[in-house]
Order: sequence, then C-alpha cells, then structure tokens
Amino acid sequence: MRGATYQLVIIERDGVICERLPGDVATAEQLTPLPGSLEAIARLNHSGMRIAVTVKHAQPAAKNLPIETLNQTHARLQQLLARRGGHLDGLFIYDPDESLSKQNHARELVEDIAARFSIPLEHTAVVCHDPDLVQGALDCGATAILARADAADLPLQTNVRTAANLLAAADDIAKS
Repeated sequence: MRGATYQLVIIERDGVICERLPGDVATAEQLTPLPGSLEAIARLNHSGMRIAVTVKHAQPAAKNLPIETLNQTHARLQQLLARRGGHLDGLFIYDPDESLSKQNHARELVEDIAARFSIPLEHTAVVCHDPDLVQGALDCGATAILARADAADLPLQTNVRTAANLLAAADDIAKS
C-alpha cells in the first residue's frame, strides 16, 4: 500500500534476517545475520517503526531444542542489533498448526502480532521469505514484501512487493 505510514514491520528471521539452515538454529553461534540485515532493522527502528520477528519452530524439532537455547539465540541477535543501534520489539515463535492451512495460520499470526502492538493492519508491513506468510499478510490487509534474491523469478500476485534482501525492503518501506 503506497502512501501508508508504517508503524509495525514484521520480519521473518530465517532467510530474511539470518541465513536459513536446513533445520532449526541449534546454537546461538549458528545464528548468522545476512549482509545488511542488522543495519536495515536499526534504520527501521530509527524511523520510529516497531519491529517484530517471527520464527517458525516446528513442534517435533522443538522437543530437541530447549527453550533456553532459543532464548540464547535471540539474546545474541539482540546484542548484535544493539551494536548497530537497533533492537527488536517482539519475538513470535510459531508452529504451523496442521489443522489449518499454512496461509490461514500465517494470516492469524500477522493479525495477532498487529493486535498485540495495537497497530492497524494497513499500517503493518510483513517482510518474509516464505510465500505462505506473503499470502497470509495479503489476506489480512497488511503489506507483503517478499525478500528473496530469487523473488523476481517466482510467480506472484501483482500486489506483492519484492526486494532482494532486508536492506532493500527497508529502503522500500521508508519511501512508502
């Protein structure tokens, strides 16, 4: 939505902020920020936007990954961001419910995060790597930005914005 004043940016961690691994990030040391991603979040923070991060954490994997490890991983992310003048306002760990379609779950996730921050969906941007999260954002009226180097090669709806990475997405959001 061009002309919107964004107040909330929901960002998918894996594949947008950090390198995407074949499984869950098992240790804090495995969390590897993508080039420019931490600077992009700091820029958005300095523009007055709230930043929420989503992490897909499937239940079978969760049994092998203690919550303490997940907390250490996100504490490391916060430390890395602080060095660049940025921070996260919220972290949302979700497990896609098998009883719902992935798109319905993604829509409910975006709606829930915006509601927790008391920010209207039309003032919310979702920057993600997962096409289901893109569709979920669109379904509830948020702006969706697919941040992937291969985004231009994917079949997308005309109202999906694309960016090569989070830094490019942050520039796009700042111009809106």
